This record gives sequence, structure tokens and C-alpha cells, in this order.
Amino acid sequence: MEEPNLVLLRVNKQVHCEISHLAWAVMRKRFVAPDVFTTAVDARLGPAMRFEYLASIELCFTNAEYFAFFGIEVHPRLQVNTQTSLGHYLRDTSGIKNLQLRFRSLQEGCRTSPWGANRLKHSLPRYRRFAYECCQCTTVDWICTTAYPFVQAMKTVTVTGEASQELRTKWNTIFNGSRTFNQPSEMLAILATPDTQLQVPSLLPNQPEPPLTSDRPPPCACVEICGVSNGGYD
Repeated sequence: MEEPNLVLLRVNKQVHCEISHLAWAVMRKRFVAPDVFTTAVDARLGPAMRFEYLASIELCFTNAEYFAFFGIEVHPRLQVNTQTSLGHYLRDTSGIKNLQLRFRSLQEGCRTSPWGANRLKHSLPRYRRFAYECCQCTTVDWICTTAYPFVQAMKTVTVTGEASQELRTKWNTIFNGSRTFNQPSEMLAILATPDTQLQVPSLLPNQPEPPLTSDRPPPCACVEICGVSNGGYD
């Protein structure tokens, strides 16, 4: 990586201020891990504070990291842990005006899935030799529903990345206030998902069917199966 060219910052005070504003306030900051984001918030970077350096940000986490960030747990049952949730970093950080929630591809491997990838838990005929990890549409929907209370007051919130056009349209209209959304009711419905819908039985020879438990990915009904052929198994 080349060193930044700081010549313009040395022209005069006015140009220095304009360039600093462009770099800190206008350019979008991308955070690829929750701890990097929380560190940036906690750092309170001295002179950069006056430029609202977190005005425009993008979170680019894996599904597993989004689950952990918002306190969503899948074991021993599907639940939201308010004690471990870091959603308040979004709600309580003043100055965030433009937020993008980017979802990454399942092709990165099983580490992207809150459920990992395990043949004994995730094998069904329609997935053929692929390791079914989680339904991306359902998982993105659950993450956005959980995130809603923490981001609803922001000026602009956009869903982007590995999410269907239908999902992006749905959530972009919800986040900009153009669509009514009863988050408490939707959250209760998610947490009430029956174990039978979260179970994926083993079809391997001589392997007993695993017990019903919510430590299973939601079943995928998408036209293109939400699975990968690489990334290994946990």
C-alpha cells in the first residue's frame, strides 16, 4: 500500500480543513469486523471528532459476526442475549447519518454461517454434495429485524451485498420509513420458530437422526440453494 500524499494538507489552513472534511466526513468508512468498528467508536479520535468521522459507514460482517454483534444466539436455542449485544454502538453513537449493512457471500466458507457446516446436521438430498450452511434470505431477514431498533433513527440505512433484490427492496423501504414495520411482533415470530423448522436430519448411513434442537440452520427454499462446496466442516 502506498503512503498517503499529504501535500494538499500543507497548502494552507483552508485547504487543510476542506481536505480533512472530505477524508473524515464524506468518505465512507468500511468495517470488516465488529471489534474494528467498536474500537473506532471508542477511540474518539481527537481532532477528527469535529469532522464527524463516522458520519458515513459500512458494516461488512459475516453472518456469524452479525449474529454475535446483535446478540443472536443459536445454541442451545434461538434467542437474543441483550447482555452480549453490541447494537447500542450503532444506536448511541452520535453522528452516524449514513449506514450500509453489507452482507458477504457464503462462498467464503463455513465461518460465515452462525451454524457452521456439519454433514451430520446439514445433509439433505437437494443439497447434493454441498455443505448446506444456512438460508441466506432467512438469515439476512433475521439480522435486519434484530438490527432495526438500533438503526431506525438514522437518516439513511441501506442493505447491500449478498442479499436478493427482493430483500434489499423490502428492507430499504422499511429503514427509510416508507413501509410500516412492527419489529417486536416480527422478533417474537422469529424467536418462536419451531425446532422442527430448524432441524436438518442426517441422511448418512448408520447415523441416527439427531434430536430436535434449534442449533440448526433455517431450511432453504430458495431457487438457488444457499450452500457452498468449499470451506470445510466444523
